[in-house]
Amino acid sequence: MMISVVASLALTLAAPQEGWVASYQAYDAAMAANDREAAELHAREAWEAASQTLPPSENRALLAQNYGDLIVVSNPAAAVAPLEDAVELAGLGYGTANLSAELSQYLLDSARSLAEPDNSHLARTAFKSWQSVSQEELWFPNTLSLQRTLIKQLLRRRDSAEAQQIAASLTSDRTRFDSLPFDYRRDVAFLWTTAVSQRVPSDRVDSLVSYQSFREAIIEPAMLTASIAREFRPAPTFDQLSQQLADIRAWIYISRTLYDTHGGDLDEWQERVGSYPRLVEVPRECRGVRVEWTRRNLNYDPKGVGYWNGVVTAAYDLDDDGKVSNPRIIAEIPATRFSGVVERGLPKWRSGNADQIPERCRKDLFVDILFTVDG
Repeated sequence: MMISVVASLALTLAAPQEGWVASYQAYDAAMAANDREAAELHAREAWEAASQTLPPSENRALLAQNYGDLIVVSNPAAAVAPLEDAVELAGLGYGTANLSAELSQYLLDSARSLAEPDNSHLARTAFKSWQSVSQEELWFPNTLSLQRTLIKQLLRRRDSAEAQQIAASLTSDRTRFDSLPFDYRRDVAFLWTTAVSQRVPSDRVDSLVSYQSFREAIIEPAMLTASIAREFRPAPTFDQLSQQLADIRAWIYISRTLYDTHGGDLDEWQERVGSYPRLVEVPRECRGVRVEWTRRNLNYDPKGVGYWNGVVTAAYDLDDDGKVSNPRIIAEIPATRFSGVVERGLPKWRSGNADQIPERCRKDLFVDILFTVDG
């Protein structure tokens, strides 16, 4: 609920005979009881009654804001009407002490965009209104949720520059950002990386300055992703490995490779990004073991998988002859694009030093495989 203490006081002082008052009180009781369904019902009743009986006023604006904000994420189509009312009333100067006119407009544009997800114009309109919202209001709970959703909408439309701008803004206050739930922080880090990777410079067109800008852009989300990875510890055994950590490491790996292939200094990368945990603890006798490959090819048609860049983390075993067996996909970006290529191709790889590796150290090995525009 976004209604402020002052706003709530204004509502409680309203004339008790007005129908919207009882509905608002029922809404307030439902929220206190954590009954979301009842709260939405009574919030709607309060706004509808106020819109029919009250002239343009502070209370009517507050009730429109309250109902619209309450359902903008869960039911954006239904949120359009109360938010239109809130925006109109904000233009008359009502309700702006609770929500700014700019935030009301952003909530409305977000609701319209979510209600029509295939309309790219509405997503861009939501981005333009996002640019006018104050930094403080961008940290409201629903606003945070809407920003994550807007990034996804923009990325689907290849509006990666706009998506990158929102992600960077969300992480500009790291103290606040680090206090957000893990899933939200992880999603923003992944989406930020996706936005930057969609803007890979062209070898034939872009200048060295563009390469430098790209390297700086790709290392920023990588630093964030690595900091999230450091919240984990390596699993004691393969069967206990964390899927979340596997996914996070895959995102770091693709960022690192893009940085490297565009002229980046990996020593600088390591210094800025820092270390992050391995997936599984390595037994003492296996530390330092390195597999040397005599055959390591994956033949595939990039057009056949429909995506140019990606990474797969796979686990595998080696037999005495250096043949790969038991390939398993641990993490994949983007999902389901390249797993078939790896599952078919990895068993054809051959190691030339398997007979020098202790048997225990030839089980549950890992490899990160990057797929680029060159195949």
